[in-house]
Amino acid sequence: MNKTSKHAPASLAARREGLVTLCALQRVSATAEIRDIMAPVHNLRAKVGGNFAIPVSAIGLIGGLIFAARSGRLLPMLTTGLSLWRLGRNSLDAWRQRG
Repeated sequence: MNKTSKHAPASLAARREGLVTLCALQRVSATAEIRDIMAPVHNLRAKVGGNFAIPVSAIGLIGGLIFAARSGRLLPMLTTGLSLWRLGRNSLDAWRQRG
C-alpha cells in the first residue's frame, strides 16, 4: 500500500497545518477590513469627544422623532413603545418576585 495517499497521517497533518495557517490569515485580513470600515466612526468619536456625546445623541433622538412625526407615524410608534416598556417592566417585576 502506498503511504503517500491523501489519507496518510503525514498528509493529513500537513493539510491541517495549511488550513490552520489559512484561517489565521483570514482572521488577520478580516480584522484589518473591520478596522478600515470602522475608521470613520472612530474619527467622528474622537472629534466629537466625551463632552459632546450626550448632546449629539439628544440631537439624533430629536431628529428621529421629527422625521417620524413628519411621516405621521409618531403616535402609533409612541404608543407601541410605551406598551412594550410597560410589558417589559411588568415582566421584570414578575421575574423578581418569582426568584
